[in-house]
Amino acid sequence: GMDPFWANLIAFACALGVSFYGQTRLTFPDRAANSAAFARFAVVAVSGLGLNQCIVWTVTTLAGGPYELALALIIATVPAFTFVMLKFWALRN
Repeated sequence: GMDPFWANLIAFACALGVSFYGQTRLTFPDRAANSAAFARFAVVAVSGLGLNQCIVWTVTTLAGGPYELALALIIATVPAFTFVMLKFWALRN
C-alpha cells in the first residue's frame, strides 16, 4: 500500500475545503465563514496535519512502531487540539 506519510498528506489536501464547509455549517454554525476565517482555519488545519505527520513519523519511522499505535495517538490528541483552536481562535465570533 501507500506510505502512511503520503496517504495522510493526500487525504488532507482533499478534505480541507469540505472540512471548512462542515465546520462552519454544522459544528460552529453561528460563526463567520469569510476569507479571514478560512485563512485561520487553514493555519489550524496545517498545524493539525503537522502534528499528525510528526506522530506518524515518530512512531513508524523513528521508533519502528506500528501505524496502529500512531493512529491511536493521533485520535487521542489531534481532534482535541483542532477543536480548541477552531473554537477559540480560527472560527471565533
